[in-house]
Amino acid sequence: MRPLATSLLFTMRRGRIYTAANLARLLGEKVSTVDEALCELVANGSIEACNQSTHALGYRRAEVHTTQPAVADATQQTELSVATFPVSRRLEGSLTGYGA
Repeated sequence: MRPLATSLLFTMRRGRIYTAANLARLLGEKVSTVDEALCELVANGSIEACNQSTHALGYRRAEVHTTQPAVADATQQTELSVATFPVSRRLEGSLTGYGA
């Protein structure tokens, strides 16, 4: 990977969309040079190309998805919790007046 491509990855934050012009201004490079590096990063999957509302092509860092194992390890125990409403009243004694 070229040094410019590495600089682009370090400059870009996750979840934010950048244009080639914005990144060129941040790094002090020519737009055409930054555009070539962005195309290289898109090709190897480090960043994603996306459309913006301004009709300019935007770029953002690719999301890293971690996959959970389908079967839990036998040594790993799953803790379950149940949400309940707080009890504010108590009934004491027996209920009367209900014909059986």
